[in-house]
Amino acid sequence: MIFAYFPQGMPVQLYNNLQNDGVDAVYVLLWLLLLFTLPVPLLCFAASQRAHNNRLSIT
Repeated sequence: MIFAYFPQGMPVQLYNNLQNDGVDAVYVLLWLLLLFTLPVPLLCFAASQRAHNNRLSIT
């Protein structure tokens, strides 16, 4: 278990920056979030397709 005094993830930080500083302060964090999190589902889908195709070619 992890204990943190003030835990804050990227979506919460984006929301806080949007409320406090406006839209201009959110652009950099938004692009970082998209660049690092968008490929994860795509890579998982590609890996599952590859595993599925390998199972079909073996049998």
